[in-house]
Amino acid sequence: MLFRSAGGLQPSTPYCFRVRAVNSYNGGTQSGWSNVAEATTQSPPPPYACSATTYAWIDATAGGTQRSLTDDSSVSLAAPFAFNFYGTSVSSIQVSSNGYLRLGSGAATAYANTSIPLAGDPDTFIAAWWDDLNPGVGGSVWTRTVGTAPNHQFVAEWLNVPHYSVVGSAITFE
Repeated sequence: MLFRSAGGLQPSTPYCFRVRAVNSYNGGTQSGWSNVAEATTQSPPPPYACSATTYAWIDATAGGTQRSLTDDSSVSLAAPFAFNFYGTSVSSIQVSSNGYLRLGSGAATAYANTSIPLAGDPDTFIAAWWDDLNPGVGGSVWTRTVGTAPNHQFVAEWLNVPHYSVVGSAITFE
């Protein structure tokens, strides 16, 4: 069975789809086309929007806090300022050794970077570089809050953190 996805769809745009089956083992015989399925892509929920921007690295090691993380571990922090994430008020942040932030409660130690969105844990998370990382054998993880109200930023930086099973590899991201 071959499945195809439709990429590059624009928000708030109507699309029409139809499918047919192709039997590649029987000379490429094809079924008739299906009925047309119509759908309109959703717009980002307010106040969220997608736009191009220029990224500027914020050094979390300058005035930040180093977090003691080992393999498949996390640290829980009170959110440094109030904010909503897709309509949910966030009061706590978990920084995972495996390259993501979990907003709220629940485990933040998963390392199997499966397709998202997920039906199960973790949910309500921001995956900067979700992978099986191990700061217990090298590198460091830092957090820092910069700016003043209403322009606060919470920064989490994984600095030269090695992959669990790839000797000599390390990655830096925030």
